[in-house]
Amino acid sequence: MKNILKTKGQTPRVNINTLFFLYPLESERSGFINTMKRKIAYESIEKDKNLNLSDEQKKEVKKELKKTENNLKESIRRFYRMVAVPDKDGLKSNDLGIPTYGEEKGLSQEVYEKLRSDGEILEKIAPLVLREKYLTGREYVSTEQLYHSSLKTPGETRTINRAIWEQGIAEGVSKGLFGLGDLESNKPICRYFKEKVSIALSGNEIVISEALCNDQRKKEEKISMPPRLKYRRRHMISINIKPERKSKNLLLRREVRFNSDLKCRRAK
Repeated sequence: MKNILKTKGQTPRVNINTLFFLYPLESERSGFINTMKRKIAYESIEKDKNLNLSDEQKKEVKKELKKTENNLKESIRRFYRMVAVPDKDGLKSNDLGIPTYGEEKGLSQEVYEKLRSDGEILEKIAPLVLREKYLTGREYVSTEQLYHSSLKTPGETRTINRAIWEQGIAEGVSKGLFGLGDLESNKPICRYFKEKVSIALSGNEIVISEALCNDQRKKEEKISMPPRLKYRRRHMISINIKPERKSKNLLLRREVRFNSDLKCRRAK
């Protein structure tokens, strides 16, 4: 198994973390072999035309053969019950346990459900787990690196497909647990935070810590605010002015405006 884990034919294996091995439990070998021998024996008797069996004996052979075939399915399940998964220390074994009587699940389905229940395969990644595992003590991490690490690094988080990573990261960005951006001149730039986003898992795309995104957004808000307008305070007053006209009784009320420098001018 270790050789298969390391190489693929004549070349080194790349996606090591995606392999699983189903192998037999030695203590169940003798029971499996005996059941197999019994099945082969009854098949030989049924096919042998030289045997003069009565109808009753033929019925008994068919009955025992069918019973043996059913027993063989259980025997195979009892025998092949150990699952090995890649781990940081090599391979880790999991026991499927004794099969449930009468259960019709296929062996591959049982293996999948066992790996899923043990947390070896994930159907969903919680955004909070992503933040705690990959952003604790870091400002950012590459999304491409996260995904490829799950395929190549033994013992890393495994998902059933690529979409699980995309959904987990998108949900975390939408909830504001972290942001999404890219590297610009080797500096992390937060592009999306607390909003819906599509995930590429490639290129310079990075997941950015909540603190860094908040800090960048605050700086952007300060820059985008318009400058406060400076103006002179003006006052409005009303005075009576006597115009040089023939009618001395006519008073013209005019408004004059003057500024804080006390420079008075007549309003037109």
